[in-house]
Amino acid sequence: AFGGSVGIIGGGIAGLSCASRLESLGVKCTVYDTGKKGVGGRASSRTMADVSHGVDHAAQFFVATTPSFQQQVDDWVSA
Repeated sequence: AFGGSVGIIGGGIAGLSCASRLESLGVKCTVYDTGKKGVGGRASSRTMADVSHGVDHAAQFFVATTPSFQQQVDDWVSA
């Protein structure tokens, strides 16, 4: 078993997915991200002073084409 910790550069969908999977395997992770308003990269939302609801920052859609990615999406939805 791996007894150390891992630093993950980037808090976008790939970095957060990596951290989630490693944590589920018992690996301690630290995610480093430059996002000043939160993590998520292109798959994040922002709030704006002149808008009363969240606005998607980018990544308007994605397609789950494999069972493993569909499971990850299902996990996000149920979280």
